[in-house]
Amino acid sequence: MASSRVFTKITKADCSTLRGTEGEDTRAELKRIYSSELGSYQSEHDTTIIVDLLYHATVFGIEQFDDDAKLSVFVSLLFDTHQESMDQKLQLLESIKLFESKLVSHSVHRPPKTVCLFNAVDLSAIHTFVVDTYYRHYKMYLYVFSTPTLLTVSTGAMQVVVPQQPVKFRPLSEGVPENVQPEQATSVVADNPEVQDQPAASTPPPPEDGAAVQGEVSDTASPSEPVSKPKGLKAQMASISSEVSKMSHAKLDALEERIAELEAQQQANPAKGQKAAGKKKG
Repeated sequence: MASSRVFTKITKADCSTLRGTEGEDTRAELKRIYSSELGSYQSEHDTTIIVDLLYHATVFGIEQFDDDAKLSVFVSLLFDTHQESMDQKLQLLESIKLFESKLVSHSVHRPPKTVCLFNAVDLSAIHTFVVDTYYRHYKMYLYVFSTPTLLTVSTGAMQVVVPQQPVKFRPLSEGVPENVQPEQATSVVADNPEVQDQPAASTPPPPEDGAAVQGEVSDTASPSEPVSKPKGLKAQMASISSEVSKMSHAKLDALEERIAELEAQQQANPAKGQKAAGKKKG
């Protein structure tokens, strides 16, 4: 399957090895599995952060899933989402949508495009873990692994707009009162040579026969019947994606409120924080 990540990076043998290791042995095994990807990082500090992310994801997968396929897919999806988010410098909500799309493609059975691995309980547990760990520190990951934007320059084609000639109206002195008869209005125009010199207003030509026939055909044509929306797998995928988005946004809102409370407490008691810092230094 083209979009499936089952045993593509972490094989079944690797899953068995990871389940039998702990601590530093697990980290060493993850370094071996992702050696090609980790070699692209310039500093040891960046490599340590990625290995730590993979380690905690692996520990969660071992405790949550008995199936090796779920363990392999979950760790691979989280790492793929991190790589694409950092390369494209996606914002928080954009990265969450990317992870949701990858997760939904492994939650609905529609071969050969998608495969069904995770159920509703698995999706809830995965989103709780990912939001509490990875997306809680997403700004830190974005700062460390993405290049800062110093200047954004955009170019566009210049378009010269020529102003139209303003409409010229005749002066009021040449106007004809409403109660004047047509014969009298004609004599007034004949007596005024300036009015005679001005061209008369052009009237639009009558529509051609083809245009009239075309209008009649369009008026008599019956509207096309609305196309019925497909039901089944597409509706199921849309429902799962909607539920996943609701869980993610609710969790993010709670985290943002907690962070705002902590910042407010820190600003309200700056002296207390400095005193505590002084005690730690002593």
